[in-house]
Amino acid sequence: MAHRESIGDPTLKDYLRGAGDCFWSVSSAVGYGCKNHTEDVRLVQFFLNRNFFGAKLRGSAAKYPEQLKMDGKFGGKTWAAIKTFQRNNGQTVVDGMVSAPPNGKLYTKSGWAYTIYILNGEYLSYFPANHLDITRDPGIPNELLNHLSGPLPDLM
Repeated sequence: MAHRESIGDPTLKDYLRGAGDCFWSVSSAVGYGCKNHTEDVRLVQFFLNRNFFGAKLRGSAAKYPEQLKMDGKFGGKTWAAIKTFQRNNGQTVVDGMVSAPPNGKLYTKSGWAYTIYILNGEYLSYFPANHLDITRDPGIPNELLNHLSGPLPDLM
């Protein structure tokens, strides 16, 4: 399930400077052939929508998909939005998947950043006041808000 997790890796802490000691993560991978837990998919959809919105506000010339319906269902539009995000940032593998980082490190063994960290970093750059507590973001869907406002696993 979507949750807040503490940052241990110094490279990740440096990348997410200003995030405090935590980032928002998924419990299992989101993508084709993955478990796709509803709240994990919602978190990814939320980050994609807000990051695309933030980029447009800053006048980015990149092409972005239409806003996703934050229903927690993984399908073609969410997959395409993940791939667009990955392609636009150039720091991650363009595979249409958002994985739960297994080792707390910013980079995979092949040198690519985990997409969930880049989603956090982009969100932090656009909406720094809300990163520590994304439940304050007016764009958060009620279902995700309710999930994150309830008891979360203690991973900090």
